[in-house]
Amino acid sequence: MKKILASLFLFVTMQANASLISLSVSDNDIDVGETVTVSVIADMTEAFTGFQLQLEFDKMIFGFVDGTFSSDLTALSDLAFLSGDESYGFSIDFANVSEVLAGEYTVLEIELLGRENAIGSTIGFGTVAASFLDFFTPEVREVSIATDAGTVPASVNVNNAVDVPAPASLGLMAMAIAGLVSVRRKA
Repeated sequence: MKKILASLFLFVTMQANASLISLSVSDNDIDVGETVTVSVIADMTEAFTGFQLQLEFDKMIFGFVDGTFSSDLTALSDLAFLSGDESYGFSIDFANVSEVLAGEYTVLEIELLGRENAIGSTIGFGTVAASFLDFFTPEVREVSIATDAGTVPASVNVNNAVDVPAPASLGLMAMAIAGLVSVRRKA
């Protein structure tokens, strides 16, 4: 019985020590031509020197808005930081000589433009990996990351915007003049 309780305690504490990554979208319901902000937050429980993330979405439905990429990791990078608009979505690769301390970081924040009508389009992760490299030994240690099941994948409905034609100003003016003339005739 003690072995079962000890293994259960070990399992629970190991799960509690895993870093957690979550995904949030600013709006779950947008129209074609509107943008949605996608944020990826990592709550890292241990130090890391490398990070890789692939954010997947259908590029026929969503388009990356140039100039909207931001990340807390760019300010911490002293070796290399690469980001890219890929065929499957968006990816970032982060590498650092010195360790980045445990804490909460915005790994990625971008805006996506709704291009095409699609109900229930998903935005999710392809690869999420973090590692710790000790430069004094040839050892690379993977940092365990769990994805927040409540936030991944995120569903965004892209609706067709219905254009409501505005009456022409000339038509409104003609109706107003006709109304004044009819009021004057009755008087």
